[in-house]
Amino acid sequence: MKVPASVYASGMIAERWPYIVRCVLADGHPLATHAWAHNIYPVYQKCEAEDAELFRQLAAFATRGHRPRGFASPRGTNSPNTLELLAKHGFKWTIDRFDQDTPYLEKTKAGPLAIVPFTMEVNDLPLYVRYGNLPEEYTRVLQRVLDLYESIGRPPMILNITAHAHVFGRPAGAVEFSAAIEATRASPHVWFTTHSQLADTVFPKQ
Repeated sequence: MKVPASVYASGMIAERWPYIVRCVLADGHPLATHAWAHNIYPVYQKCEAEDAELFRQLAAFATRGHRPRGFASPRGTNSPNTLELLAKHGFKWTIDRFDQDTPYLEKTKAGPLAIVPFTMEVNDLPLYVRYGNLPEEYTRVLQRVLDLYESIGRPPMILNITAHAHVFGRPAGAVEFSAAIEATRASPHVWFTTHSQLADTVFPKQ
């Protein structure tokens, strides 16, 4: 079974390394934008600057023949203006919320935006870098959730299995990421999906 993935890349990546964009799209995965670069946080930007940066990101992807539908800010640092600006620029979803377990629709002055809340339980960056765990903690945490899911009544929920190229993009990380995928395959409770598909469950049909 081919496993779908939600892939995020910064506008700078699209501009400098277009082959990455081509490879992701060729494999059929939805490619969303992850800001222009990770040293700029929307929460610290004025509205005009944030607006201009979103336009810059989209322009970089457009030159590669792609129009991202989704957005993630660095470290989930959206501003009070972010959702409205995303809707204005034609985005359909963002993962910049941590407040619910399932997708929902947010209304803005510029139109609706699907919120696909992000989860951090199985994420290489905090587990491996911030907290200093061994790589196998990644798979152990995931397996623990899968094994005990029945005990909490199997509520509908998103569980992101997140890997960053600069963290788990090495043999030790790749081994654990592969193990995590296989553990998830074995669970009877899982729907392998993407942020794009989850957004479509709540976004108004065109």
